[in-house]
Amino acid sequence: MHKIYLIPAIRERICRWRFKFLIVWTGLRSSSLENVLHADYSKGHFHKYLSFKGRVNFLVNLVGSLFGRDRKKLKLLSVGPRFESELYGYRGLGFRWKNIDAIDTYSYSPRIKVGNMHNIDYPNEHFNIVVCGWTLAYSNDPSAALGEFARILSNNGLLIITWDLPASFDMSLFPSLTLSRRNDIDDPDSSIEDPNVFDLVSKFFYLHRLEIGKLEFYGATPFAALVLKKH
Repeated sequence: MHKIYLIPAIRERICRWRFKFLIVWTGLRSSSLENVLHADYSKGHFHKYLSFKGRVNFLVNLVGSLFGRDRKKLKLLSVGPRFESELYGYRGLGFRWKNIDAIDTYSYSPRIKVGNMHNIDYPNEHFNIVVCGWTLAYSNDPSAALGEFARILSNNGLLIITWDLPASFDMSLFPSLTLSRRNDIDDPDSSIEDPNVFDLVSKFFYLHRLEIGKLEFYGATPFAALVLKKH
């Protein structure tokens, strides 16, 4: 039965219905905004169901490619999923609900706890995989967030981080791949420094896989995805 959640159209329909019910029934809860960028922009997505289906499909497929069929005992944390569709995708892959956790700055769902990625309320080495899809760019202290991810990951645990690249991204700039944290909608005059991603992650992780591509929404925005293994 759970495999039906791997069908994007069905998964999104279920999650859209749940959102419409839960946002009225439970309202929107909020966590600490310490070190969180673009909080108002993020909150604005809850005025209606605005799920980025291309991103969800990419993350679910990527997680599915990293593990064999027996995923029942693996523990997964999604950081900043916003809506439930990503979580239902992992259930479709065979992860058990009791082993799928999620935190976000804002939440309407009982499946997503309010939390802050700079101070995660889980014990050391608790998860086998942490997925931070298009979320690290919302951090004003990404090094601290990465340190928390490393703390809660088990030995040889995997971290997935993805983020958007400039539309004019040139592959020749690859050695200096940066984490862009600007938001043209929220902060048109932002002076946030974009750190080198490899400098950030090397303290805690080594590179397992790198992908650079485009997703077909909002003008086929280029993005980068890193799969990192804990030291």
